[in-house]
Amino acid sequence: MAKGGAKNLTKSASLNAASSVFNYVVFVLVGFVTNPILLTWLGSNLFGIWKICQRLLTYVSAADGRATQALKWTIANKQSLDDVAEKQRDVGCAIVVWLRFLPLILVTGSLLTWFSPHFIKGLLPEYYTVTRLTCGILVFNLVISPLRTIPEALLIGMNLGYRCTWIHSIGAVTGGILMVTTAYLGWGLVGLATAVFVAGLIRGVVILVVAKKNLSWFKANRPEKQEVKQFLGFSIWIFSWTFINKLMISGDIIILGLVSSAQMVTFYALTSYSMQIAISLSAMLVSAAVPGLGGIVGRGDFAKATKVRAEIMTFSWLVTAMVGSLILLWNFSFVKLWVGPENFVGFAENLLLVIMTTQLIFIRNDAQIVDVSLKIKNKVLLGGVSTIIAFALAFWLGNSMVSPIFGITLGLIAGRMILTLSYPMLVRRIFQNSEERQGANMARPLLAMITMYGAAAVISSHLEIDNWWQLIGYGSASLLPIAVLAFFLGLSKSRRDLVVARINQAGLSRFPRLKPRSRSIETSFGSCKGPSVKDKI
Repeated sequence: MAKGGAKNLTKSASLNAASSVFNYVVFVLVGFVTNPILLTWLGSNLFGIWKICQRLLTYVSAADGRATQALKWTIANKQSLDDVAEKQRDVGCAIVVWLRFLPLILVTGSLLTWFSPHFIKGLLPEYYTVTRLTCGILVFNLVISPLRTIPEALLIGMNLGYRCTWIHSIGAVTGGILMVTTAYLGWGLVGLATAVFVAGLIRGVVILVVAKKNLSWFKANRPEKQEVKQFLGFSIWIFSWTFINKLMISGDIIILGLVSSAQMVTFYALTSYSMQIAISLSAMLVSAAVPGLGGIVGRGDFAKATKVRAEIMTFSWLVTAMVGSLILLWNFSFVKLWVGPENFVGFAENLLLVIMTTQLIFIRNDAQIVDVSLKIKNKVLLGGVSTIIAFALAFWLGNSMVSPIFGITLGLIAGRMILTLSYPMLVRRIFQNSEERQGANMARPLLAMITMYGAAAVISSHLEIDNWWQLIGYGSASLLPIAVLAFFLGLSKSRRDLVVARINQAGLSRFPRLKPRSRSIETSFGSCKGPSVKDKI
């Protein structure tokens, strides 16, 4: 790869990551402020119903055929091509496929809206109508979503996702203000759904304007029949995977609603709030680098792709180990100060939630990496089998154990072990990497994470903070030793050198550039020959 092009990829990945993190910080702050207010004004029962409605609608969103997801990865794979007409036909393909799936969205959304009250155990009949109205508005919000998602998919595919940061940040604040206002006015769940719809509509219009400004070729051309057929085939697999992915992310709350109550869902959602932050943060960091990886895979440079994947997993492990340890240490104090100690589900459940989150992060990392190859059939089939087994185990254990949350998380972890083991092997096959050292290279980070999580879980039961200033102070003070421990305990010397080099390349620090001990760097998540720390992503 040309040196200048490598620098551009590193810069774009850094900008994408930084902008995504900034945007998510805004999103987290909005949720941090609005959730306690909504909990107070709605009550734990209605708040739990709202969370279930939101999760139910994530499944309807998958019914659009995932044309925008297919468009994103197709453009990422073709970003180095100069054929503008081909990319414009890809936009046309996305619109055609979305229109073909529109009836499915309407039918699925209508059915789920009507039956939504039956997904909540013990829901009183007087809440049936408001639950259905809430879901109906959220369905309509999904119908207009391509206004936002198609231009955004193009920006992300062209490695320009950071251009949308300020739009999403302002949209999150606007949505939060509208939700709090409607709750204050007593409009209940219907008001919350309307606020989400209005904020999404405004965000979509602005993203459309930004895409036209930054992509001179942005428009849709009539695609050829064969192109639509090929795009539709890829979209169907994306659609299948998206549904499975939604089940993995949102299935825990749905199962909990079926085996327990809306109030228990409230406790679970509030305790797992910080875990959702960890999932989203890791996904954003990986997503920032994946479009650049798509260009590498599109050129057929699998040796380079293997090295980049190893670097992605190294950074992801480092962030996940740090955030997971922090959550284990301070989540009880956080929930206690935020919404009250009665909303914390328990220390054993907290540990299982962190383990489940960590597992899901690495599954989704490799799932995203497979996407850029445009060969996702095996990924989808494996995901479907794993999800069925995980849900069956979660439902059984959730009904069998004294703590339904403990049983559900344990069942999901066990069922997803299929993907934990198979997805790395799938990536290696796609990248034509025949090295057999993956298990040995995983031993060090795995043992380091077990040590860190175990120590944090034991210490957490003896920690209880009484005010926010103490929590901020102690939490900040614990971050440095946790980071140092993860950096030196979990990463080999060559991986540490590479982390520092990448930080320097991104312009985020003035650390001295470290030289690897040899020309072969052993990765923590899969071996790869050569990358010198001077290589550019």
